[in-house]
Amino acid sequence: GAAAVWVEVDLGSAKTVNVVAIGAPRDGVLPTSAATVRLTAGSASGGATALDTGAATFTMSPWGVWGWRSTAGVSARYWRLTFGMSAGDSYLQLGRVWVGAALITARGYAFGAARGGRDPGTVSRTGMTGTRYATLGRPYRIERFTLPTLTSTEAAQLEAMAMAVGTTGQVFAAKSDAALNQGIFGAFTEPPTVVRPYPQIWTSDLQIEEDA
Repeated sequence: GAAAVWVEVDLGSAKTVNVVAIGAPRDGVLPTSAATVRLTAGSASGGATALDTGAATFTMSPWGVWGWRSTAGVSARYWRLTFGMSAGDSYLQLGRVWVGAALITARGYAFGAARGGRDPGTVSRTGMTGTRYATLGRPYRIERFTLPTLTSTEAAQLEAMAMAVGTTGQVFAAKSDAALNQGIFGAFTEPPTVVRPYPQIWTSDLQIEEDA
């Protein structure tokens, strides 16, 4: 209903945050067009000394993703998302909240970036009649792109991220600010490998599978 609700994350101490993202289950309930969201951060619970975005229209993509990011980052201990709902919102359903640092490269991704999907379902046919039977799966997105010109600092950050996350840790990936609300909560198909094709230039390929 028309009530303000909030979610707050306590990082334990002040840490620099570049990205805050939230995701709703794909079959979850998305907010109406009248809903708003406000992101604040500070040294005390509910504080806004480090950041206050003010209330803005809370629009989630059809994938159920909303995000905020800062290149320089904001340092704070407490991060709060306050949602202003409308009478048309029976409740708000969120599946994931991401608050943390990010690899934000100075140069963008290369041409050839791809987005597709996979279906984990199975199909079989009977041996006698050839009748087709399907065990329905829930298709999930695949995001694949190349970072062609990483600096040495960015390459080191990506290497550290690959070792920390592997293929079992969760990541949040978006190719650009414009595609932030189309970002993917998921996991690397394999840890990114950093290659040095030229002096002082590194490159890497990334592929992320969505946790639908």
